[in-house]
Amino acid sequence: MKAGPLLSVMFHDYGLSTTIDQIDLDATGRKLPREAKETMLKLKRLDSASMVDVVEAVNLQKASRILQTYADRLHLGRQVAEEAMAIYRRAFRMGLVRGRSIRAVVAGSLYTACRLMNVPRDLREFERAYPIVRGRTVAQMYRLLVRSLGIKVPAQDPSIFVTKLASKLGLSQKTVQESLRILEEARAKGLVIGKDPVGMAAAALYIACDGLEATQKDLAKA
Repeated sequence: MKAGPLLSVMFHDYGLSTTIDQIDLDATGRKLPREAKETMLKLKRLDSASMVDVVEAVNLQKASRILQTYADRLHLGRQVAEEAMAIYRRAFRMGLVRGRSIRAVVAGSLYTACRLMNVPRDLREFERAYPIVRGRTVAQMYRLLVRSLGIKVPAQDPSIFVTKLASKLGLSQKTVQESLRILEEARAKGLVIGKDPVGMAAAALYIACDGLEATQKDLAKA
């Protein structure tokens, strides 16, 4: 009997599978007694009967491969990938994958995981990472998953995008700190509610540098 890999939601069977190999020889290669052989044969039949549904297994294996490609290209950690896979599994069991592209549901699951774990990745980055799935499709799947699975996604904090944008444009630390102060003041006045967090971050940076370190065009491109 061969033990499976470490437990992980990334495996279609969570890594719990076993393979009962030979049923007529022991570990040393000697013939098993008739009673032991019959017991091993029975165990092998039970093991096969307990396997995950073949269709589900194939689907989850394909989804896991696509998800890993996304995660690698977007430089996402294991925790985000596993959260995304858990969301995909729920979607599969609710029948949300049926009739839809596996790639699209995987992308929506990963974007949802990023939002849940406050990891700053936007739809344009998803489209660049895997152009075959458009950004608007990812957004549609995200809304479907959140609604259908009852997922409560916290509002994104614009502050998490400030450092990312500033790094792309080579803005000073002084500008970063001032933009964070501006966002904090805007938050206190309720000005960030319902606004695009990336747009708010860019606006705060523009105000903070007074247009000297970066133009509106620079920020929009970043």
